[in-house]
Amino acid sequence: MSDLVKKILVVDDDVDFLNHAQDFLKNLGYEVIVAETQAEAENLMAGTEFDGAVINLGLEYPDSGFTLCYHAKKLPKPFPIIMLTGANSYVEFEFNLDSPSTRQWIKADVYLEKPIRMEQIATELEHLLR
Repeated sequence: MSDLVKKILVVDDDVDFLNHAQDFLKNLGYEVIVAETQAEAENLMAGTEFDGAVINLGLEYPDSGFTLCYHAKKLPKPFPIIMLTGANSYVEFEFNLDSPSTRQWIKADVYLEKPIRMEQIATELEHLLR
C-alpha cells in the first residue's frame, strides 16, 4: 500500500460484519466508511471518492450489490470492488468472474463467498489497490 491512506467503502446489511470489517481494515491503515443499504451507499458514492469497496450482494434488494457495482463503475473515478455473498449456499448459483459473459453483467473485480475471513478481504484489497 502506498503512503497515502486509501479510502474504502464497506456495504453490508449485517451490522456485526460491518463493525468487524471497519475495525479490522482501520487497524490495517485504511480509512473506512460504512453503509447498511444500497441507498446509503449510493449517497456516499455521489459525494466521496473511494479507492475501493467491499459490497455485499444482497442488501435491501437481492440485486443491490450488482446495482451498486454498476453505479460505481460509471463514476468519473471508478474503483475496484470486492463482491461478497452467501447466496451460492442457498440458491445453488455460482458466479465465475473469469467468464467474459459474466464479467459483462457483474461489475465486481473480485467475488468472495461468505463466510469470509477478514484476512482474505485484506489480501484482495492489497492486490487490487497496487
